[in-house]
Amino acid sequence: MSNEIIQLNTSQDKAVQHQNGQLIILAGPGSGKTRVIAAKIADLIIDKKIHPSRIFAATFTKKAANEMQDRVTQLVQKKPIGLNIGTFHSLCALLLRKHGSFINIDRNFTIYDSDDQRSLIKIIINEQNLNTQIYNPYKILNKISKNKNQKLVNDFIEEFQPSAYERKINEITHTYQSYLKKNNALDFDDLLIYTYQLLSHSENVRKEICQQFEHVLIDEFQDTNTLQYEISKLLAAVHMNITVVGDPDQSIYSWRSAKIENINNFQRDYPEHKLVLLEQNYRSTKSILEVANNIIQPSPERIQKEIWTENKIGDPVGMHHFDQGEDEGEFIANTIKEETASKEISPKDIAVMYRTNAQSRIIEEALIVANIKYRIVGGLRFYERKEIKDLLAYLRIIQNENDTVAFIRIVNTPTRGIGKESLAKILLLSEQTGNTVIETIRKNIDENLDKGKNEPSWKIRATTLEGLVNFLFIYDELFANVKNDSISSLLNLIMKLTHYQSAVINKDAQTIEQQNAKKENINELLNIAQEYDEKNSDSPLTEFLHDLSLVADVADVIEDSDDVVTLTTLHSAKGLEFPIVFLPGVEEGLLPHVMALDTEAEIEEERRILYVGITRAKNKLYISTARNRFIAGSPRSAKPSRFLKILSEDTSTTRVTSAPSRNRNDFIAERKNLIFRKQQTDYTEGMKVQHDIFGTGLIVSIESRSEDQQLTIAFKEKGIKKILASHAPMEIIGQSDVN
Repeated sequence: MSNEIIQLNTSQDKAVQHQNGQLIILAGPGSGKTRVIAAKIADLIIDKKIHPSRIFAATFTKKAANEMQDRVTQLVQKKPIGLNIGTFHSLCALLLRKHGSFINIDRNFTIYDSDDQRSLIKIIINEQNLNTQIYNPYKILNKISKNKNQKLVNDFIEEFQPSAYERKINEITHTYQSYLKKNNALDFDDLLIYTYQLLSHSENVRKEICQQFEHVLIDEFQDTNTLQYEISKLLAAVHMNITVVGDPDQSIYSWRSAKIENINNFQRDYPEHKLVLLEQNYRSTKSILEVANNIIQPSPERIQKEIWTENKIGDPVGMHHFDQGEDEGEFIANTIKEETASKEISPKDIAVMYRTNAQSRIIEEALIVANIKYRIVGGLRFYERKEIKDLLAYLRIIQNENDTVAFIRIVNTPTRGIGKESLAKILLLSEQTGNTVIETIRKNIDENLDKGKNEPSWKIRATTLEGLVNFLFIYDELFANVKNDSISSLLNLIMKLTHYQSAVINKDAQTIEQQNAKKENINELLNIAQEYDEKNSDSPLTEFLHDLSLVADVADVIEDSDDVVTLTTLHSAKGLEFPIVFLPGVEEGLLPHVMALDTEAEIEEERRILYVGITRAKNKLYISTARNRFIAGSPRSAKPSRFLKILSEDTSTTRVTSAPSRNRNDFIAERKNLIFRKQQTDYTEGMKVQHDIFGTGLIVSIESRSEDQQLTIAFKEKGIKKILASHAPMEIIGQSDVN
């Protein structure tokens, strides 16, 4: 197959033409890695006459596997029958269905996904009458997975379980595995561990299986774990033709058990290997690549390579330093407006990439203010995240005990033993009596606790009664403090009274990383609360809830489409590319992240995360920092990331700017202007309105105030009030008869 047909450069062609033996292809970002792998497979089939069934090609996502399959089909000009291209897990499943009988695996096994696994663990915990807060299903499954991937499989050495807790985990693990066996089921880790066992079963079995695979190719090799590498070696044990493709500079998934050391281990295990460097980048400008090289080069013990390009120099990389985090969001929104004004750049050409999910809030609000549509990759909008909706629901119910939607959300959050039937009963009684749900709960608790002779109208079972008492206690404590405490203090009190960290976050989160992300989201909510606390308005909680609910509603109106700005974490950005990329918050504590400063290895992975972000950009890159950020409602000074020190201010590849500070109240004003502009309500003189605080009133006059309106309203109980429309938590209830 001619390299002119598939347009290979010299290094790419070397990789494709290497036929026998062991090969490492270190492929820099944007170097045409997928093209090379597809071309190599096609070359083996067309020129080297290798039957497709004798090729094993593993990658890490179904999307990548499908793309590789499509490219090979195009090059071969027909679908190669029998070609083994897929994810590691899917290919291992095929091997087990075909050869699993050697180790007593029934070929008709079921594969349990993560939901199935959690359901099974919960059954075991319930059977053993264990406390789920102590024996968290997610943590138990993570431990089982970790042990399996460390090749401990299902047998645990006693010295590894010194505590009663560890011994109980060991017992749960064995029970879990016995249930899987009974149900003829394998989980995702079993697909790997049993494939390893199958290939290690005996030399004759291994030869019979491995004889089939004349060529083994492993994509994204830097993301393999120990077990996947061992399987790869065993599959190649007969013909010894193994090609691994990857980039240690883009190894950012150690928390998923990925081992960057596998590159070095491969070189040690195969001393006669050939190394091919794919250093020519087809994606980015020279300016962007110079910044990327400067960032990654100081990393110790890396295999030295320097990505280069024949692309134009391009615009200097923007380095922008702001006083406030909110300034950063406004800059991004304004710059997007400028970039898309000429119509040469579309919103879909732009991405904002950040280290933590919590950073999206400032960006989202800035985009909403600017009327810029966006989508979030692999996540929810800030105000849609469970922990945010939970805490806001607690605030809503103490601000308005008629808020049934908020009540339904949090009456059993955390779990209090209040089932669906009990909840339906409360709502029905509330509707029948005309009382609020809080009044209904209080009345029925009193009746059930009354030691007199009268039987309660609703006999509540003990566990439900205990849960309702607990909920009412929390409500009363919060209500008692609502007038005197700040919003941020109320949020902290909710966290304390509900034990939200241990009872909800730790229970819902599957990993430590997810726990940290949820806590960071809550800290960001505290930051917003602090803005309103500092404003010292007459009714800060009402204003806060009103503004945030409408901002959330505005965000919901912006539907996802093909032509929108992309927001994503840097971990989810792997494999993506955009003409224009923004990297906000490149600061100490965010990147590198505060939770990744314990070891040099963790810090270096943070460096690689930044490198991945930089190399997603094709034409323009904006890096930004803020000198001050609010963390958990408190101001904290910040400084640029240590990784940025190497970028000199006087180079031709970077342009450094600083921006003056703004008052934090400006951001509240912008949020309110946004709400006013987005609200569908058209206030007119003579209109009857119902205000959340002041009650029923009549709009007497309306005056324009910049992008807002000042309403003069005569309230029946509170007299004449002048209110900005954007500040008005009220609804229209009719038109005056006198008009």
